[in-house]
Amino acid sequence: MKNMTEQEKQEIITEVKKSVMDEMKDKIVKEDTQKTLRIPREKWYGERFSHGRESAMVQAFDTPYMAWEAWDHIRRLTCLVCGVRYVRQLEGNPDAERICDEICQKIYDLRMSVGEKNGH
Repeated sequence: MKNMTEQEKQEIITEVKKSVMDEMKDKIVKEDTQKTLRIPREKWYGERFSHGRESAMVQAFDTPYMAWEAWDHIRRLTCLVCGVRYVRQLEGNPDAERICDEICQKIYDLRMSVGEKNGH
């Protein structure tokens, strides 16, 4: 085994640092987004991993997949309305949960009205 040059050592260190920082960033983002908008998410989608009755949104959209697709867009719309790019940036915004709840209500109402017209 040959000895590493100083440049090779620095390249490895840089690569490891980048990998660790990427992992930490993903972990922090996941933790932040689980807290942010929790109240409207639980109101419309139920508690995380609960096995009780289906949530209002799952009932409205017929499948959990479609309901959670809607949630992904609701989160993004909430960010847009609040003027930020990421959910984690909503933390501390006094209007974020209200705006999210209003968007959920509108999506739910629209879905129910379309479902009634289509016989669902």
